[in-house]
Amino acid sequence: MNIRKTLSNINLKRALLFTAVFVSVVYILVFVIFATLAALGNGLAMDSYAANGTFQLYNPLRRLLDGEVLARDFPFFHGVGVPLLHFPLFYIMGHNLFAVEVAKLLISPILFLVSSFFLFWAYFRNVKKSIFATSIFTIISIDAIDAIWAGNSLLGLRTTFPFIAAAFMLWHPNWQIIAGKNKINLYYPILYTIMGLSVACGTEQGLAFILAYVIIKAIRYIRSKETTKKKIMMFFGELFGVAIATYAILSIMTLGHAHDALRYALIEVPKDQGWYFGAPPNSFLQLNTLDQLVTKRMLLYMLPVMIGGVVAYIISIKKKILSKKEFSTFSILLLYGIIVFAVSITGYWAPGAQLIPLERAAGSILIMVLIYTADKIIQAKKPNVNAINKKVSFIVFGLLLGCVVAIGYNAAIFLQKISWMPVKHIIAESRKARHSTDDSEYVSVAWKKRLEAFAPYIKNGASIWSTYTSVYDSIHKQKNGSSGGEDYIIHALGPDRRDKYTKDFIEQKPDYVITLNPSYFVYEEWLWSRHWQFYKELLNNYTVIATNDSHVLWKRQSDSANQKTTIYPEHRVQKSSNGDYVINAGTGNNIRVFEISVRYKAKSILPMTSKLPRYLLEISGSSLQEYPISLPPYSTSWSFPIALGPNDSSVRISPKAYSLIPGVSFEIQDISYREMPVKEDNLYIYKSNFCLHNADKCAETNKH
Repeated sequence: MNIRKTLSNINLKRALLFTAVFVSVVYILVFVIFATLAALGNGLAMDSYAANGTFQLYNPLRRLLDGEVLARDFPFFHGVGVPLLHFPLFYIMGHNLFAVEVAKLLISPILFLVSSFFLFWAYFRNVKKSIFATSIFTIISIDAIDAIWAGNSLLGLRTTFPFIAAAFMLWHPNWQIIAGKNKINLYYPILYTIMGLSVACGTEQGLAFILAYVIIKAIRYIRSKETTKKKIMMFFGELFGVAIATYAILSIMTLGHAHDALRYALIEVPKDQGWYFGAPPNSFLQLNTLDQLVTKRMLLYMLPVMIGGVVAYIISIKKKILSKKEFSTFSILLLYGIIVFAVSITGYWAPGAQLIPLERAAGSILIMVLIYTADKIIQAKKPNVNAINKKVSFIVFGLLLGCVVAIGYNAAIFLQKISWMPVKHIIAESRKARHSTDDSEYVSVAWKKRLEAFAPYIKNGASIWSTYTSVYDSIHKQKNGSSGGEDYIIHALGPDRRDKYTKDFIEQKPDYVITLNPSYFVYEEWLWSRHWQFYKELLNNYTVIATNDSHVLWKRQSDSANQKTTIYPEHRVQKSSNGDYVINAGTGNNIRVFEISVRYKAKSILPMTSKLPRYLLEISGSSLQEYPISLPPYSTSWSFPIALGPNDSSVRISPKAYSLIPGVSFEIQDISYREMPVKEDNLYIYKSNFCLHNADKCAETNKH
């Protein structure tokens, strides 16, 4: 009777394990098919957000097609390797708008699957367990970790190589080559190369992983029994190896312009990361924004995964189930996620996105430890020897069965979604789309209407300057004319690059300019104060001639017409008793625009804290503008516009310094203003400002 029961249990166990692996394989295959069809389908009707998404990838890929060189001719905000990763599929699929949409939507999920499988395989050294772990982790990620789909910042792709590096550390192959009489171990050169790729394909992600690696290795060297001299030599040898590998990778990708790539990534972007991006309508770190750590998504999805992963990590240490190699790798992964979060919050404050690398690391560890523990219980030679073990075995089998059901259910969901797709139509049209030379063919209805609205006004051969280069430019075979190659105005970072961007615009005098419609894009008002010299030139020498739901089309006026510009006198503003500055302008019959100039001193006394404070000029009294003006701490003067409605008689400027740390000083030395003559047609941008038409959204944003 006992023998029969044992055989029954063995058969049940094998059947369940076989089913788990089979269902996992089916799920992954179905998921890949769905992702492929979805990418192709979306490519046939591109409907990307006008300011990010597809165009931030399409613009650099178009430049690469034209023979331009990364870093030398144009920057890439998230790392020079990102467009190169997409380029092969982009080229194969027709190197057009359809192709970039397909590449954007397909590369990220494929790399997620590959890097996750590699990590699990390196830990388990078992293909079946790795497939099962990958399928479970993918399901969790779809619901809780926003690291699969491309999104507007390609965050999932940018976290890929840190996890590949972690997988390689777990694998730790003993690859060697023989050079003469010497054997050279290839492990460290390959590991450093992967780390270099992680920097190239996600700057802040790769640097955070390298820093985590260096910290953990430093601790290991300190605790080792080697001589101090040898410890120092080995440690600095590793630093040198990582630095050389990273520089070599960047040099290859940029054809010898690694210095330019590093300057942009490590100097120009960080210099503007705080005051530029980390100000309203974006949130920045302060006491009243900490509630973003307890949102519904954070509490229900992100925190459970992160806490679960950390708890699994701690328990595995206490139970001594990790080898030194596994302990080191897990520690690096968690520390990497923490460093990304710590560095990111010096810019804007968005914990829901900034904690994703830590969440992915914790989730991976949680899956590995749980499957390892469950496998040990299932494979135990003497199961069910007491009531406790019976309960544990029952729970483990119950969880395994639950996982099988969950995987099967999610596979069925994707199969249903595939059944809803016009598969034959997608495949047939995709073959045609590969050969398209007109980007207007494969866009959504909304984008077709946008293109049609501007088509009658833009003459063939005319020059176009877009603050966010998009399909208007590609259909006219044009790119942004900035000498620095910035296709987005927000990528002209640092005072030198920003001034050059504006200077190029003024000197080139393009025939048309396309900006985003303020009613569509909340950040348009935000841009006015950061790039006022650009918009000042626009208001003085261009006229709004057409609009659609997302964009504004400006046409350059003749030089003779521009010479009639009236110059109004400048007025100084006295500081009131409460420290504010009030401009008494009286009421008018129409919208009036004033140029405000301010001289100031802003600094943080404590070292290493200059990026945390925000120096804001809060504006009240204008019915047309909502957000405060953010001032760069490295400058001493700034100019920006303020628009007043017909019923606005005065505006109050209140200097405020926000910081969680002490030792911050902010002194206004002088404020002056002059009225700007603005053409009636150009007042459209103020009449259509986002907050005038989206009061509820702005009120919600301003809470943070």
